[in-house]
Amino acid sequence: ILESRPSACSNNFTERQSHLSQQLRSGDPRVWAELVRNLYYRGSKKKLSATDQEYYTRARDMLAGEIALAEGCTIEAASKRIEDRLRLRFGAE
Repeated sequence: ILESRPSACSNNFTERQSHLSQQLRSGDPRVWAELVRNLYYRGSKKKLSATDQEYYTRARDMLAGEIALAEGCTIEAASKRIEDRLRLRFGAE
């Protein structure tokens, strides 16, 4: 999911925040991975708003927690792996 094509985020702040909030509350790590990928890509094109950055960080941390639990590694190692994969796919944030 992290390496697939990103989906466009709405340019309307209110619509985007509503959608991101729903994704974060979904409880589905695959949806969190999509949120992380899409916001990372958006951030590679222009600076994220403070709220977008907060959603990105929260989703990345939640996804890293799931990966760490499933693979028996630390959350920090899982978070680094997520960032490394995104950086390889989309370039530096």
